[in-house]
Amino acid sequence: MSAPAKSFEIMKILKFPKLGRLLALMAFGALAVAGQAQTYTNFTTIDEPLAVTNIANDGTYVEGISGNVVVGYYVNTLGIHGFYHTLGTTNYTTLDDSATFSTNGSTFAYGISGNNIVGYYNSTNDSGTYGYIYNISAGTYTTLDDSAGVEGGVSSTEAYGIDGNNIIGYFVYNGPGDSTFGFLTTVGAPGTFASFVAPIPYQINANSTNYIVTPFGISGNNVVGRATGTDYYSHGFVYNLNTSSLTLLTDPANGGFIWPYGIDGTNVVGYFSDPNNNYNDDGFLCSLGSTNFTALRDPSATGYTIAQGISGNAIVGYYYGTGTVTHGFVVGTPASSTPPRPGICAVILSGGSFTFNVTNGVPGAHCSILGTANLALPLNQWTVVSTNFFDANGNLTFIQTLNLTALQTFFTIQEAP
Repeated sequence: MSAPAKSFEIMKILKFPKLGRLLALMAFGALAVAGQAQTYTNFTTIDEPLAVTNIANDGTYVEGISGNVVVGYYVNTLGIHGFYHTLGTTNYTTLDDSATFSTNGSTFAYGISGNNIVGYYNSTNDSGTYGYIYNISAGTYTTLDDSAGVEGGVSSTEAYGIDGNNIIGYFVYNGPGDSTFGFLTTVGAPGTFASFVAPIPYQINANSTNYIVTPFGISGNNVVGRATGTDYYSHGFVYNLNTSSLTLLTDPANGGFIWPYGIDGTNVVGYFSDPNNNYNDDGFLCSLGSTNFTALRDPSATGYTIAQGISGNAIVGYYYGTGTVTHGFVVGTPASSTPPRPGICAVILSGGSFTFNVTNGVPGAHCSILGTANLALPLNQWTVVSTNFFDANGNLTFIQTLNLTALQTFFTIQEAP
């Protein structure tokens, strides 16, 4: 099975989906960008161990980053699966929404913020697409289904970006106008949706009802995405939810596609296709309010390099290698490139039990509490007393019932492989 990858995304843009509620833009500006060659030497490849690596367009797609945890999806013979991975470790966790794989469908992971991951799933029985929130600590999925999103009689809701409690994505409306709209919802109220469009003048057809707006990333009040014009080019934009202002990202010197996907503060990443270079795609990094535009090309790439997410100085995405097999990458310095070492910081005795407070863990990482009465035993012979996940702040609490027959017990904490 091949991943939908870039060709799938172009098809989504060109099929002119449809409309619901409207939050109009009050103003728009323009930010012209021009490519500047720059060499990066610290690209690190990310390959999910379960991904197929010998079939074109299959492999690992890295889509988002928060701190030193990345998310994305991978392709194998069983389908398409979301995942999250802690940089600097061998920990990969597969995300298969149970609503998907009960019907042999696909799960995509696109955005992460703290303890929450967002994406969407679909199934092979044509029941449509549904967004979801996955909570790492609880291991639970919450479905996002915007009632305004209907295409061909089935649900059409896809979540892509998250920052704090705010989630953005888009839906297709199966009604007059044949349009795609962005939506905004929150972790605390996943059933409440506000819709918006970016009415760029050259994007609207003669009847002024055809919109193709696809937001992908959010940071604070700024949303990045792309809008398809009547020229069938994708024009990148940054939309401020607070001021209702629009900034266009365009490359007037070359034309072609500009697809922004991620934003952190004022820094935006994405990819562009240069018609003067056979539409070969490179990633880019630019800063709002500046004309600086830096091309990103993984030195291992034999084809496209596509930037998808940014957190601080770290940028993630994927590139096409030999045989157009896809590999994820990270470039730059993650917020914490060296995984912290967790430790037991306090023990509280109360009644017939005592409580351990553990800090300095990797947010969302799986861990085990080990115990033994014999400190001389090697660690692999200690007993697993409990397993748990660190919360979004890298903390967890462990409660142990007192064993009055034991003379002594020693405990330690260990991140699970």
